[in-house]
Amino acid sequence: MKLALDLTSLCRRHTGMEYYALNLSRALLETDGKDEFHFFFRREIHPELQAFANRAVFHLSPFGSQVATEQVWVPGMERKIKADLIHFPAFPPGLLSKTPKVATVFDSTLWHKTERLSWKAKTYFAPLAGRALKKSRKILTISASAKAEIAAATKIPESKIAVSHLAPDPIFERPVMGEHKQAVRTKYTLPERFIFSVATLEPRKNLSGLLDSFSRLVGKEPEARLILAGRLAWGKEQVLKRIAELKLEKQTQVLGYVPKEDLPALYALADFLAFPSFYEGFGLPVLEAQSVGTPVLCSNTSSLPEVAGNSVFFVDPHVGESVTDGLKKLWSDEALKKDLIQKGKENVFRFSWRKTASATRAVYEEVLNG
Repeated sequence: MKLALDLTSLCRRHTGMEYYALNLSRALLETDGKDEFHFFFRREIHPELQAFANRAVFHLSPFGSQVATEQVWVPGMERKIKADLIHFPAFPPGLLSKTPKVATVFDSTLWHKTERLSWKAKTYFAPLAGRALKKSRKILTISASAKAEIAAATKIPESKIAVSHLAPDPIFERPVMGEHKQAVRTKYTLPERFIFSVATLEPRKNLSGLLDSFSRLVGKEPEARLILAGRLAWGKEQVLKRIAELKLEKQTQVLGYVPKEDLPALYALADFLAFPSFYEGFGLPVLEAQSVGTPVLCSNTSSLPEVAGNSVFFVDPHVGESVTDGLKKLWSDEALKKDLIQKGKENVFRFSWRKTASATRAVYEEVLNG
């Protein structure tokens, strides 16, 4: 097969979709020795894939514009190379794309959580994603929960949607050495003990609710500290305002985007991960924390029970006292944390990028042979 992957959304600052596109591409190249791969990039050929130059043909867009690249250059390139199939792992296909295609849709937010979308997502991304559902031969998504919700929200038959789970980045497979942890602690001026939360600063992540519950914890445990890491998106003003309203400036640090090289140490230094999101298509921070032996508190909603199994402390993100009680228990109960650490180590072994690549390639074959 001659397979093309649209990696034009990849940049140096990765969030969930970009991590997926990068790690899936790498795993496909590591596990598939017979197909011909063509990767499309914008701005630069990603440094982490340059080592695979002998396994794939790299194409770089001449356009700086995202719209021109997606809507003009990619459709032209897929025709030029005569691809058998093109996969859009992070962004929907352009309007002129004619090649048999697979598109990854991460969750149903675009169709039934619209009040939590940015203006750009509503006016540009959502219409393209809706068209992708109709025009793609097959849709990939990242959890059974997301599959059911996408089908319900869009009326697309579930038979058209396949699931391939995520997994932690390979960087989480390496031991987190003591000197690296100390360097990260110094870099971010971290306290001795802290709760860690990783999430893009946007409403569906429920960071304002987390802050409310954390404020109640501080009332009982004045030494408690909260570290927030994640891209400063369109909900950042709400989060920063809530920190000020609750007078938590001294107890809370907002790190913004953190390079992935620092993430394993940040997780490892934390007492536990707090992840009370309203909605997730998958919930990768759960597995990232468990990979380095950090216990997890997370929501009992959407995909998170599927991903976490019985390995976390579940809370109801819609009930403030539920989150508060969870924070209090994990802050003070060492036996509970020890139990969750062991369960987390067992849970994370259920997921790997090799499994994801295998499931994805099976979808490619189904599309071309079906």
